[in-house]
Order: sequence, then C-alpha cells, then structure tokens
Amino acid sequence: MSDPLPDDGTAPAAAAADADTLTGRNRRRSLAKGRQPDAQAAAELRRCIGDPDPAGYRRDLLIEFLHRLQDAHGALRERHLVALAHAMRLPLAEVYEVASFYHHFDIVADDASLPELTLRVCDGLSCQLAGAGDLLAQARARLASARVRVLAVPCIGRCEQAPAAQVGQRAVPQATPATLLQAVSQLATAAPAVDRAPRQPVAAFDPAALAIGRAHAWTP
Repeated sequence: MSDPLPDDGTAPAAAAADADTLTGRNRRRSLAKGRQPDAQAAAELRRCIGDPDPAGYRRDLLIEFLHRLQDAHGALRERHLVALAHAMRLPLAEVYEVASFYHHFDIVADDASLPELTLRVCDGLSCQLAGAGDLLAQARARLASARVRVLAVPCIGRCEQAPAAQVGQRAVPQATPATLLQAVSQLATAAPAVDRAPRQPVAAFDPAALAIGRAHAWTP
C-alpha cells in the first residue's frame, strides 16, 4: 500500500542525493568509459609512483606523479596518462587538463620519437612586447633540427625576464639568439632530464603544522 498523501494533497518530495553521492556516481560512470590501461603501462607507472596508500593515491599528488613520469620517460606518453587516471580513479579528461595546462609537461603519442632537447620560447604578452616573435623565428631558423625541437609556449611565469625562454629545464632570461645557441650547445648532448635535480618524496600535507610554523616565524 502506498504512503498517503500529505494533508495539502501534494505528492511527497523525493529524497535528494547529496553532492558527494552524485560526484561518486559521475566518477564511476566516467571511469568505466574510454581507453583502458594496458598491463605494461600500469607496471611502468607503478615503478615511477610506487604503491598506493591503503586509501589509494592522494589526489593532491597528481602534478608530482606527472613530473615523475616525465622525468622517467622524457615526456608524458598517452598510455601513461591513461594508466595514471585509472590508478588515481580520476577521469582521463581531468588528468589531461592538468598535464596540458603547464608548459613544461610534454604530452606525446605512444609511438612518438623524442628529440634530445626542447627549446621553449614564451609567446605571452610581455615576451611578445620584448621581441619574442623575432626570437622564435630566429630560433626555428638557426636551431631547429632532428635533435632540437623549438616550440612557442604560453606564459611561463617569467614576465620580468622577457623575452623568456627555456632550454630543457634551464631557464634563459632576457633571451637572445646568442644565449639560446650557447644553452643548446651546452645541453644538446645531455639526456633530456639530466639537468633536473632528483625529485624528493612529498610528505603528507599537515595544515596544523603549517599554522604552527607560521606562528613561530612571526614570534618576536
């Protein structure tokens, strides 16, 4: 027998799902779709990021894990992004959005060959006003080769050093064709990640400890 109608004759309201429940449902649906990781990519990922905690991989370590993958493989292969999204239980679109937002991440196809070195010239507004367009044209004409790739990238956060460039992981402030040539000559024979310092393990974030540290810093 159905529940009686309220005294005012209206139908009873359906129970509303809370936000966490809806988010969980959407995430489960998104994870079930699209490309699935292969065993080799999953094993390569595990060697880079280690085993998960009992509660799973922490979402705040996504950028750190992307760095580790790029350090190990010279770029972010599509298969590794798929495996990472699956391991962290994140939609692939979310992982791709984060990886593609930062200029220093290099997303490539699984079968793409990589140059020894990538030269990035910022084409943000400050750098354009400082002559980045001409610098990029000269870099492509004089330095681009099978070993060196020259890319225009959005703002790299060094507006005060315009025109800014980056050779591998080395920043080149107030770049000129001569300083770019010098940096490329020094790094072209090195491995892609040789000038990146080994990344240190990331400790769990503790807001209380941060607050205590700030309090000590301001203690007279």
